[in-house]
Amino acid sequence: MATVTMTLKAGDQPTKEKLEEIRAAAGRPIKFTDDAPELTDEELAEFMPANPKYYRPIKELTFLRLDSVLVD
Repeated sequence: MATVTMTLKAGDQPTKEKLEEIRAAAGRPIKFTDDAPELTDEELAEFMPANPKYYRPIKELTFLRLDSVLVD
């Protein structure tokens, strides 16, 4: 199976044929190699946040006063 690459510029859309190739590739099984081995549950757990409160954005209400000349 060959590797297919495609470069899109910002705003470009893939053709219908390329979308079909992508959908077909998504259904194929992943082939793990020495360069990209399958991770165990323990290894995957390392990527999960130990304490989710540090990973949630904390939002704070602020006010900003601007000069009307600047707004215009």
